Amino acid sequence: MTFLKNLVIWIFAVAHTAFFSVFGIVLSWFDNSGRLTHFYSAKPWGSGILWDGRVKVLVQGLENIQKGAPYILMANHQSFFDIFSLLAKLPVDFKFILKKELLSIPVFGYCMKRAGYIAINRKDSRTAIKSIEDTVTRIQNGTSILIFPEGTRSSEGQLQDFKKGGFHLALKSGCAILPIGINQSYKIMSKGSFLVNPGRFYMKVGKPIEVKEYQKQDLSALILQVRNTIAGLMEEAVDHPDNPARKASPISKK
Repeated sequence: MTFLKNLVIWIFAVAHTAFFSVFGIVLSWFDNSGRLTHFYSAKPWGSGILWDGRVKVLVQGLENIQKGAPYILMANHQSFFDIFSLLAKLPVDFKFILKKELLSIPVFGYCMKRAGYIAINRKDSRTAIKSIEDTVTRIQNGTSILIFPEGTRSSEGQLQDFKKGGFHLALKSGCAILPIGINQSYKIMSKGSFLVNPGRFYMKVGKPIEVKEYQKQDLSALILQVRNTIAGLMEEAVDHPDNPARKASPISKK
C-alpha cells in the first residue's frame, strides 16, 4: 500500500513539475527578471508538491522579512521538501544556486535557466569563479539568493558544519543574511530515500543578520553566529501551537 501511495504521489509531482515548467517558460517571455516565473510558477509548484505529498509546513517569523529587501537566505537542509516549503511559504523572490547538470533536464532545466537560477560547473573552477562573481553582482543589484550552508542534507536532522562559500558571498556583497531554521522535514523524506511520508514539519524565520560590520578576517565569527542562530531557530520552530509534541529533533550546537 505504501508503494502504491508513493507511486500516486510521484505521478502527481511529475505532472505538476511538467505543467509549471512549461508555464514558467511562457511567463519568462514577458518578464526577463524572473519575478513572474517565481511568484506564478515556482511558488505554486512548491505548494503543489507539498499538496501531492500531503505535507503541511507550519511557519513562524514571516514578520521578520522586509518587503522588497534583498537577502542571502540561509537555511539548514534536512530533506528535498525543504526547497518546496521555502518556495511555497516565503514571500521573497529568490534564486538558488544549483549544479549545472540540472539545466540539462528537458523543459525543467530550460525553465530554471529562463527564471535566472544560478548554475555552477563544479568541474571547471574558472567557470565556477565567474559564476560566483556574477552572483555577487546580482545580489548587489537586489536579487535574493537561497543557500544551504551545510552543502548537503543531514541524515537525521542534525545541524552539520557550515561551508564558507555562502559567507564569502555575503561579505563581498554586503547583503544581510536571513537565517531560517527547518525541523523534522527529514521525517517526510530522508536523505537517500524517495519514500514520502505524509505529515508536517516546522520552519522559523529569524531576524536578518547584518554583515557590514564583519571583515574577511571575521569570517569564522560570522559563520558561528549564523550557525548558532539557525540552531536556535530549529528548536523554536517546533514550539508551535499546532505541534502536539513540541519536542525538537536532535540538534548540534557549537
